[in-house]
Amino acid sequence: MVTVDPAFLGFRGPWQPTALEREAAVRILPALAPPHDGETLLIRLERIAAAATVIRRAILDAGPGITEPAVPICLARLAVAALRRLTALEELADRLLEARAGLTADDPPSVDADELRRRVHLAEEVVARLAQLLWTAVGPD
Repeated sequence: MVTVDPAFLGFRGPWQPTALEREAAVRILPALAPPHDGETLLIRLERIAAAATVIRRAILDAGPGITEPAVPICLARLAVAALRRLTALEELADRLLEARAGLTADDPPSVDADELRRRVHLAEEVVARLAQLLWTAVGPD
């Protein structure tokens, strides 16, 4: 049994991961490694994008059996909530890239690097908390 922190992605309460959820968590965990000191913003963004891809693939590969409709907290719901946060960051990064490459009429760009750094930091917090939760779920009982 895992207790989900009330502040994490709007979920609160106990979560009893199924065998299928534990399997998916084991696949996801390596992609949730924390950033290394001195990593550039681009590398940090790539790490977050890679984590999002692994999360999606693990949930999709697990199939519909990973979702438990009657249970308020399950890995699929946690993953979708995390992905919403990570995808919003990717969209912001894409807008900044387009503006910097001169592909938009934004002058100055509607997104600045400081805002992107702040959002990257928030996304890294989501990834770190998801990693902690999944580690608790698959760790020894």
